[in-house]
Amino acid sequence: MSLLEKFETYVTATLRIVLMAVGTLAILAMAVLFTWTVWTVIAPNNVDHREFLTAPSYAELRRDLLPTYDTTPSSQSSNGSQGVSSPYRDRLSAVVSTLDRQYNIAGRQEKKFSDTFSAIHLERELIEQGLAKNFNLQEVADDYLEALQSVATEIADDQVLSRIAETSSRTSIIIDAINKFHDEYLLRLQDSFDFASILSAEQDTAETFTLQILLWSFVACFAAFLMASLVLLAFRIESHLRKRNESLEVSVQ
Repeated sequence: MSLLEKFETYVTATLRIVLMAVGTLAILAMAVLFTWTVWTVIAPNNVDHREFLTAPSYAELRRDLLPTYDTTPSSQSSNGSQGVSSPYRDRLSAVVSTLDRQYNIAGRQEKKFSDTFSAIHLERELIEQGLAKNFNLQEVADDYLEALQSVATEIADDQVLSRIAETSSRTSIIIDAINKFHDEYLLRLQDSFDFASILSAEQDTAETFTLQILLWSFVACFAAFLMASLVLLAFRIESHLRKRNESLEVSVQ
């Protein structure tokens, strides 16, 4: 065998090994890409607005309430139709009971918060005419009521507020605090939904782009596997024909 034939045999053998490695890697890459594609498709892509929602605290609202306050007693009354108990009535009653702790301090006989505003009134003003108009209550009411209860607890523990002797003024500040909390919470809630919506749209765009890259990568790997298989097949056919020719030459001689 001549030197050229030896070199050709060496190159052919090396190329076969390389092509087999390329084909094997292509198969593994296609398996990985297929798994990645399935995971990308089935993975949940829901953005929870609560990740971006920070409820306003009483400390944030208090700065605007205590320096100057309205001394006009509230004309709104808790009297009204009791109606059918709602799923939020008990939690609002707990809020009212918490706010009542700001009254009858040190034995003072005072008209409590619950004597002016009841859970029914808060439900009508805050839930029915506020939260329910713009949002799905089942989705946001629990977090809202939890934040409201937290603010009510902070109000009840405010020692500066408790030193205001005039009950009507104290009640007016509490109402202002609740209204400010309500308005600020709804603004932040809407902002959180808007931000979650934008982020969700961006994630959908990124997911579509990722799927396109995965698809083209899968096609490229399949093409590499197909080309490697065809070239190996061609080498095998060429090797088989060469051996056959050598056998025929030997038999003729």
